[in-house]
Order: sequence, then C-alpha cells, then structure tokens
Amino acid sequence: RRVRLVSCRSSGRVIASRHAGAAPDARPAQKSIGSHGETLRSTCCSVTFMTPWLFVARLPTNHDITATKYLLLEKAKMASQFGDAAFPLRDKTPTSSTQSSGSRTIPALTGIRFFAAVYVFTFHFGASALDSAGAPRQIATLLHNGFFGVSAFFVLSGFILAHAHPKTFSSSIDYFNYAISRFGRIYPTYLFALILALPLAIESLKPKSALAVLFMIQSWGGAISDTGYSWIMQAWTLSVELGFYILFPFLVNRFRRLSQRTLIAFVLIDAVVLIAGALSTIRPGTVTSGGLDITASQNVPSWLLYVPLPLTRLPEFILGVLFHCIVRDLPRSPTLRTNIAMYLVTALTLAVLSSTPNGHVVSIATVLVGGLIALIYKSEASGFTAFLGCRTLRVLGSASYALYLLQGPLHAYMLMFVASPYGRILALPVTVVASIAVWHFIEEPCRIFMMPFRIKDETTDVENIKAKLIEGRP
Repeated sequence: RRVRLVSCRSSGRVIASRHAGAAPDARPAQKSIGSHGETLRSTCCSVTFMTPWLFVARLPTNHDITATKYLLLEKAKMASQFGDAAFPLRDKTPTSSTQSSGSRTIPALTGIRFFAAVYVFTFHFGASALDSAGAPRQIATLLHNGFFGVSAFFVLSGFILAHAHPKTFSSSIDYFNYAISRFGRIYPTYLFALILALPLAIESLKPKSALAVLFMIQSWGGAISDTGYSWIMQAWTLSVELGFYILFPFLVNRFRRLSQRTLIAFVLIDAVVLIAGALSTIRPGTVTSGGLDITASQNVPSWLLYVPLPLTRLPEFILGVLFHCIVRDLPRSPTLRTNIAMYLVTALTLAVLSSTPNGHVVSIATVLVGGLIALIYKSEASGFTAFLGCRTLRVLGSASYALYLLQGPLHAYMLMFVASPYGRILALPVTVVASIAVWHFIEEPCRIFMMPFRIKDETTDVENIKAKLIEGRP
C-alpha cells in the first residue's frame, strides 16, 4: 500500500523524535532506533554459536523498522488531523489477530486453581479418613474422585496457555521466549520441592529415577510403570505437563486456522475419546507391583496402560486449547443465560463426581469443566466470577502450584513432628501458608528474574503501533 505523506519533513522530525523520546530532531531519534537494533543483532550473534536453531527467522533491518515506524506515525498524524474518512486506517472492528487477549487476566480462573489443588489434597489425605468415619456414600465418592483435580489442571493449563499467547508462534525467537517463560514459571518451585522432599526419599531413590525426576521425564513411560511417583508423588503431573508444553506451539498454530464449526467438531471428537477411554483416571502405577489390575472399577482399556502418559492425557490439554480458540473472539459480557449455565454446569459436575468412581463417568466431568472454564471466560462480571476472582482466592490460586507440589512433603513432616491427630488436622493450613510464602519469595521472583533472558524482537514495537492504529488510538 502507498501512504500519502502530506506533511513537511520538519513535522516528520517532530513525530519521530517524540516517539523516540528525544529532542525534535529526526536524526538523533533514528540513530537511537538504529543503535537499539545494532545492540539486538550483536546480542543475537553472540548467542548464535550456542543455539544455532534459534535464529531461523530473519530479523528485520534497521531501515525496515525505522521506515515502518515513521510511515505508521505519519499516517496516524494525518488521520488525527483530517479524520478517519480522509485517511482510513482500517476497519476498527477488532479481529482475532489484533485483539490482545493475552493482556487481560482472568481472576476467576485463578481461583479455580486453588479449589483443584485442595481437591487433590483431600483425595490423598482425607478420603480414607471419611471412609473410617462412616461418611455418606456420595461424600466419600466425591473425595475418592479427588484425582479429578489433576484433569481440571490439565484442561485449565491448555486454556490459560492459549490465552497467555494470543499471537501465532512464527519464529524461533517466539519459541525461545516461550520456553524461557515456562522454565521460569515451573522449574524453580519444582526444584525447591525436590530439595525439601529429599530427606524423605533419599533411602528409596534410585540414581536413574532421580535423573528422570530432575529432567522432568519420569512420567514419559506408560501408566503400567510407577516411576512417575519417584521422589515426590505429585510431581508426575509436571512431567506430563512438560510434554504438553512442548506440543503446545504446534497445536495452537494449527487450531487457530480452523473455523468455528471445525473447532466445535474437534471438541466433540475430543470428548468422545476422553469418555470412551476413561482417560481422566489413568496415572502412573495403575497396575500394582503385585499384578493386580486396579482399573477394573474404572473400566480403563488395558492397552492404554502402555501408551506414554503425556499422550494418554493429551486430550484433556487439547480440550482447553480448543475451548479457548472457540470463545476468544466471542463478545464477553455477563448475561442471565451465562450465569445460569455456570451454576448448572458446576452442580452437574459435582453430581457426576459424587455418583460413581467409574472412569467413563469421571471423564464426563472433565468435559463439563472445560465448558465451565469457557463460560467463566465469556462472562466479564457476575456473582459467580466475582466470588472466584476475589482477592483472597486470587492469592490462594496463585499459590496453588506450590500447594500442589508441597502437599506430600509437608504432610509427611507434620506427621513426623506433630502428634496425631493434630498433625493431620494442621497439615492443610500449614501447607497453604507455606505455599503462599513459596509463591511470594521463590516462584514470583524467579519468574521475574528470567524475564530479561527473553530476546526482544523489534518488530513487536511496529506491531503495537499497528494495533493502536487499528483500534483508532494513534
């Protein structure tokens, strides 16, 4: 496209210099932009010999970036002076490529993470106590299905990742920055939990299993093996998540090219696979060392026990990605129908989980949770989302990752140093307080520390200017 420039060169200097934050002179501004590009390319060259795969995509030249910025800023000024009719920027209706969905946080989904982590905690340390206390069958069944919290995490992980990365992965820089952000988010807390649990596991820990846990590949075998439970039992899900993280960029790039009808069809197919295979109940050690098949009550097909766990549980993660691809362009507003639907889906999910331990039925709840997450995302503000997104649940939800990892070691330490039954009673509140501390002093600082290691692509500045122009904010 040709851009008509009707302003004089001096006005162009003023605009360029203001954009660069310098005095009204074009040369220093463009020099600043050029020097920034030189710094970027010199940094890239210094890293190239270490990671040659990283720089497949061509970085833009200084001339490309400076000229593009200058033309966009000139066009913005003309539009502001003479009106959009004389200098149309583009249709102001946001498109999927211009909506910055990743910039909008979803507090209600953060709150859900806390309930999922507590649900897993009660499954590990509360279900058997309710059985001995003679609790009603529905309540006991609900807690015995607490492993379903892992499925909720997998679906939520796919949805949140798709939300946090609204742009297509188009270059090796995108993949590198994505890997850095995932590493900073996951591994520091993971390593801290391993160190905390080391005194408890050192006697039974084998060197081969220890290396697998350190590299987060302990659950890449089939469910017939219980290697995933080495060191920290709950860490097996992080190994499965790592497989999801590797596949995510390739999956989301392809799903976003599909039409709404195709995405809905994929959701239906995914739901059928989940329910037919009872995939939400498959985990390491599904067959015990004595050869007893404990999947009989859950109706898990025996051949699935030999499939690598990241592939077995992948449909849950894909379900979250698909739901986000469907609802991301839909208008988000609180409606009576949406609110009623959220309450109904929540009630139906609880009814399913309290009815039976059958794996096919439990997998139905996984599909329902995916729909609930999509409904929460679509609703801007309601009583339901306001409760889940309150400040207290936001903090607890942010600490849910640490809560999930630390529950095993801290519960063991409480039983060792605190007399029963006080150790069991205090285990959950102590774990919650400790997880908030770990999130505040380890997880968040490490995530922020890793941010400078990401490579900045100068084309991002141009894309931000384009997005502002399209939104009508030059």
